[in-house]
Order: sequence, then structure tokens, then C-alpha cells
Amino acid sequence: MADGRHTTTSSDGPNLRILIGGGIAILVVLGVAGYLVFGRNTGGTAEPASPVSVPAVAGFQFDSKTLTLTVDPKGDKKKAKAAAEPVAKQVAIGLNTLYGKGFVDTTSWQSGTYDEALVMFDTGAQVEARNQLDVLTAGSAAGTTFDSIGDATGKLTINVLVDANERPQSASGAATFTATATGKDGSTTTIRSQGQFIFRSVKGSWKIVSFNVTRNDESGGGTPTGSGSATP
Repeated sequence: MADGRHTTTSSDGPNLRILIGGGIAILVVLGVAGYLVFGRNTGGTAEPASPVSVPAVAGFQFDSKTLTLTVDPKGDKKKAKAAAEPVAKQVAIGLNTLYGKGFVDTTSWQSGTYDEALVMFDTGAQVEARNQLDVLTAGSAAGTTFDSIGDATGKLTINVLVDANERPQSASGAATFTATATGKDGSTTTIRSQGQFIFRSVKGSWKIVSFNVTRNDESGGGTPTGSGSATP
């Protein structure tokens, strides 16, 4: 199993530093963020909101999207939902782009070049993401290894943290992704990716500032395989 992790500090907005560790539930991460934003004596409450649907990128689109708000109890929940939905759409577009361009787009994986897959990472996180291409994407050697990648499916849960003034402070996306790759030798590999991504507003756009992604691919015989290496 391959594992890629990165923690960084956003260059815009409140100075939050969030460490995402393996196996930490996304709501726990948001709870930590809520503690840092709102202080010790105020806690967030989760509220369901409308499903988020955005166009596919490179022929891929996450399905079963849900949006949950974690809001300060003093805030106006209706206004919070209205403020959170555009953020959730940016998160969904960003992760559609990462996985669509990272695994599904033939031009990207055949060339082993994934610049278009990494556009949603903030500057600091993007440096580390480039070091983790074999975890975050089909990999630098995908063009010489695979003949095709298809049957891509995925589920995405989005959480948006909104403060008492109905201002989104951070957002997260918890993604699961599966695709089938056919090797040039005729073998079949099931690509499996699980990722947790933290988004912050950076100069007006919501970017990935921290991530924890694991790959646990399986060969046709069910033997787990992996690529890349874990961030220290």
C-alpha cells in the first residue's frame, strides 16, 4: 500500500495548520479546524445541505456527492448553507480534476505528465504533490505499464466549515476512487485510491493545502500492489 501525506499552511486567510494522519475521520479533522477557528468554548454542529453536482472533468465525475456543513451554533444556518454551496462546488471540481486528469485522461497518463491534475493544489502542497505522483495519479510509468485505464467510479463527501458570520473557513473532501487498468502484457489491475483533502481559500480560489492519500491497487489475482512512498 502506498501512502502520500502533506501538511502545509495556507498563504491566504487565517493561519491554520492541519495535520491529517492515516485513519483519521474527516469529521475529526473538521473538529480540530473548528477548535482552532472558533476557540475552546464554541463548537460546530453538522447540518446536511443540498447534494453537489458539477460537470465531469476528462470524462470523470464523482457520484453520490453529499455536502455537510459544520457551523458555529450562533450563525444563521440558511445563510451558511448558501455560503457553503459555492465552496463545495469548487471542491468537487478540484477533485474531479485531480482524479480525471490523474487517472482517466489518456494524454496525461500516457505521457506521465500531470500538470493539469495538480492545478487545485496550493503552492506548498503542489511541491509535495509532485513528489507523490505515483500515489496521487496513475504514475510516471503508467504509459509504459498500462494499455488502457477505464471503468472509473468514485464517491465524494464534502464538508464545509462555516463561522458565526456565515463565512466559510475551510473545506474537506473525502474521496474513494476505483478504476480498471489493463497492462501491456494483458494483465488487469484494479486501481484503488482513498484520499482526504483539506481546502482553504487562497487569493479567492479554494485550493488543496493538505492531503492524505493511500493507494492499494490489486492485480487480477487479488494481490495488493502499491507505488510511491510515504511522506515522512
